[in-house]
Amino acid sequence: MYAYDPLPAALPPAQAGHVLGSQAQLWTEYMTTPRDVEYMAWPRLLALAEGLWTLTPLKDYDGFARRMPAALGRLQVQDVNYRPPDGPGRAGRAGRADLIDPPRSP
Repeated sequence: MYAYDPLPAALPPAQAGHVLGSQAQLWTEYMTTPRDVEYMAWPRLLALAEGLWTLTPLKDYDGFARRMPAALGRLQVQDVNYRPPDGPGRAGRAGRADLIDPPRSP
């Protein structure tokens, strides 16, 4: 997410001015609560926002990574259900018993 650039190198400069911004899609078909949506969106949105707001020559992923603990602390204070950057781990996380494998075509 941090490295995403909405202006591909192949885009002619005359057309680049027509790109006004970017967005982050999140499909919620299998997310049953707002907390599930938060978990899938954060901290991805932090990386996308900084990546889009920072000019390409000034991007510094290491600096971003150093600032992440403070940003995650703000999410925690606001009771945002975010995914830990190092992954959720499996211990202590309940699974979804109501999900089944989709039917397979013959």
